Formats: sequence, C-alpha cells, structure tokens
Amino acid sequence: VRLIFRLVIKKKSDLRKRSKKLMRDFPEMAEAMIDRDYSSVPIPTLPPPSSTSTTHETRETSLSWKDLSDGNKMSEKTVVINEPPNKRQRIAPSTSAQQVIEVLNFCVARHDRVAAITSACESFNHNVESVHNEEIGYGADAALCKHLALLLLKEQNEARRMKSRKKIKEEEDKRLNSFDSISKGFTEEISRTVEALEMIYRASPDYVSSSFDRVGLELLPLLLGIINNELGSCQDTEEETKESGVRPDRTGSESALGTATGADEKKEQEETYNAANERTFSPTLLRKCTKIIGHFARVGSATETMAYHTGLISTLQWVINSPIGIVPSEARLNSLWIIANLACNTENMVMMACTPDLIDTLVKQCRFNDDEKLKNPETFTEYMHLIRAQSIAARAMLNLSWAPENKIPMSEVDNLVDGLIKMLLTRTSEWGGRGRGVSTFLLQSRRHAAGA
Repeated sequence: VRLIFRLVIKKKSDLRKRSKKLMRDFPEMAEAMIDRDYSSVPIPTLPPPSSTSTTHETRETSLSWKDLSDGNKMSEKTVVINEPPNKRQRIAPSTSAQQVIEVLNFCVARHDRVAAITSACESFNHNVESVHNEEIGYGADAALCKHLALLLLKEQNEARRMKSRKKIKEEEDKRLNSFDSISKGFTEEISRTVEALEMIYRASPDYVSSSFDRVGLELLPLLLGIINNELGSCQDTEEETKESGVRPDRTGSESALGTATGADEKKEQEETYNAANERTFSPTLLRKCTKIIGHFARVGSATETMAYHTGLISTLQWVINSPIGIVPSEARLNSLWIIANLACNTENMVMMACTPDLIDTLVKQCRFNDDEKLKNPETFTEYMHLIRAQSIAARAMLNLSWAPENKIPMSEVDNLVDGLIKMLLTRTSEWGGRGRGVSTFLLQSRRHAAGA
C-alpha cells in the first residue's frame, strides 16, 4: 500500500511539472504548429534545426518567427512556408454573370460588342456546373442567342450591300478588300459568341432542358446555317485547290475579265481569292456549333424535337462524310455522338432508319478499313479518331436496331452485317500499347456490334 501511495504521489508531481513546462512553452508550441510540414516530435520539444537545405518543387520562403517579432535571426526556429500555386482569379459569379448579360443586352456598336463578348468568354470559361446553372438562370442563353442573330444578320446584309455595289474591276477589288476585313471581323465575333454559348451549356441537364425550351428552336437554325456555310466554304476551297491551284472560271463579265488580265493581275486575283476563302472557313465554328447541339442532345425530352427538325440529320451527315483533314475530327465525333443519342429515343428510331443514306454513313464509319486511304493511318492520333468514330457509329446502329421495325431493313443493308462481324473479330491492333485507350475503344466496338 505504501509503495502504491508513493507511486501515485510521484505521478502527480510529474504531471504538475509537465503542466508548468507546457504553460511556459505554449507560445513556442503555437508557433511550431502553424507550419503544416512540422515533424512529429514529443510535445513540447521543437524540431531540431536542419543543417542541410531541402529542395522543394513548390516556391518556399524561409521565415523566422523571431524575425517577425524583433527583426533578429533565430536559426533554431526557422519555419518553411510553402506558398500555394497561382490560380486564375475570378470575381463572384452571381454578380459577374448579371453584369455580362446586361452589357450584352445593351451593346450595339462594334467596339462595344467586341468588348462585351470578350468579357463574356472570360467570365463563362470554367467547368463549375452550378455556376453555369446560374448563368442560364440569369438569361445568358437568350442574350447570346439574340447577339448571334444580330451578328449573322449584319454579316448577311453587309455581304449583299457590297455585292450590289460592284460595278467595275477597280471598284470590285477595292470593295472586296474592304469587305474581307469587315467580314473577317464578323467571323471572329461570331466565333467568340458561339464559344460563349458552348461554355454556358456545360450546365446540368435540367437547366439545358429549360434553355432548349426557351431558345432551342430559334438557336438550332442559326447553328445549322453556320455549319452549312462553313462546310460549303471548305468544300469549295478543296475542289478549287484540286484544279491545279488556279482560280476557277466564272461566268459573265468576270470570266471575260479573267481572260483579259495579264499574268501579274491574274496572280493578284488568285491571292485575293485564296485569302477570302481562308477567311470564310473557321474550324472553331464547326467544333463549337456541333458541341452545342451535342449539349442539347443530352436532354432526353429534346431528342424527339431535334430529330424531326428540318435539316439537322442531313447536316450532321454532311459533317460525318466530309474528308478527313478538311473537317475537324472533333466536329465529326460530335456529329456521330448526336446521332447516337437521338437514336436512343424510341420515337426517332424508325424515322432515322428510313432517313436516306444514314445507315450507309454509319456503316462506312464502322468499315473504315475498306478505304485504302484510311486502312493504314499515318499517325496514332488519326487512328484514335477512326476507332472512336467506329465505336460511336456502332452504338448508333445498336440503338436503331432496338426497334422491331428496323431489324429486317437493317439486316438487308449492304456490308452492315459484315462490318459488325469484323468489329467482333478485331481484338488487337498494331497501334496497341500506346496508351489513350486503344483496347478500350476496340472493346466498346465489339460490345456494340454484338448487341446490334
């Protein structure tokens, strides 16, 4: 009993001493614990100073808490503070979205429009879904839709006005150069507006659905018109490039004028014409316009309305069938993805299966090995595009084959069954082992082909 009593008294005495020491060293403990990278040592002993310097990947600033108090160096209490990396600063979304939308609604002059759309792109360029929901709730979709309609109308009116004022060759060249700069400015404004629209539609499906109900039927014709103009422009450029690099002959006074000009004047005309064609084609417009339509296709309630919209499927087919290298691969994949999603709706399956050349377009994407130009792709990126397109096209055919009315007609399509069998048998590739999911896309294609 005496021994136990002595041990208890000694324990209490030790606890009192530790408590007093803890109270004396409490400020030093607080200083040491502020550093998140401090080493684990018995309290209240501070970590010993290190004689060797440690190299960190992040920016570091060696500070001493003694330096902060009296300006004297105290090497035994050096604390290393790791500064966080620089991040893009953004103002409060709740206020910035309203301000941007208000400016968009009031800007009419060219310099005001450019400043407004630039501010909109900077404000909407993020991937925070909840903030995009707020932007749509504030009416950013409606403001951008009206802004895009204004730009397209002004570009069309300017083109008609300049065309009607061409009388003689000297005036024609002068007006053409003037119109090139004006139209190029419109193209840039339209591209930025379409980019801003794509940004806000990164919102949740519910908000995208409400936006489609509000502006979808007005926005779709604008997007399809832009896509058709871009495809027509790049197709004309491609056809004229194949004709020995010479400007194509024109009818009427332009043809007679072309034969009368000398070699130098002809060369100058070709340079002007090629510059105009380069101006009219914008890959960004094709990528972003198809991406916006893809956002709409995420909404199940909008797929039926979209599928029956005049010209939508035919425009997507045009994008898919355009030569590789002319149309951006992202635009082609977006178009295939839209068709696959529209085919998920049972109300669209029979109509889409009866659409002229749609099944043939999908089969062509699945059987890209039949094309000598595509059979042996030169780069890994090109091969990845081909197998991704094959996988999405197979999913579209799987969705269309779900309807009982489509099974017999689809089985009678040339090369469809053979294409599905080839996808089932393709398990490896010479491009395998290079990462980025080659085997994954081949596996998806086999699954879709087996289901179809």
